[in-house]
Amino acid sequence: METKPAFSAAVVEVLKQDNYLDWSVRVKTYLMAQDLWDIVEATNEPPTPENEAAFKAWSKMNAMALHVIQLSCGTDTFSDIMEITTARNA
Repeated sequence: METKPAFSAAVVEVLKQDNYLDWSVRVKTYLMAQDLWDIVEATNEPPTPENEAAFKAWSKMNAMALHVIQLSCGTDTFSDIMEITTARNA
C-alpha cells in the first residue's frame, strides 16, 4: 500500500497577505512530489462526467491538491478561496 507523507510536515508556513512567494514555492514543491502539480498547472478543461473513469481520477487529484492549498492558507486567505472548487483556480 502506498503511503503519502503527512501534510503538516510539508508546508510549515500558512499563506498570509505578505508571504505568497515563499508559500507558493513550498506548496508547488509538495504538490509536485505528490504528482498533483499537473492539476494546478493544467491549461485544458477537466474530463467530462460522461468519461466516468477519467473524471473520477481528475476529481480525486483535484480534491487532494485543493485540500493541500486550503490547509496551507491562513484564516483570511482561506475565506477568499473557500468556495473555489478547483485547485487551479484556488
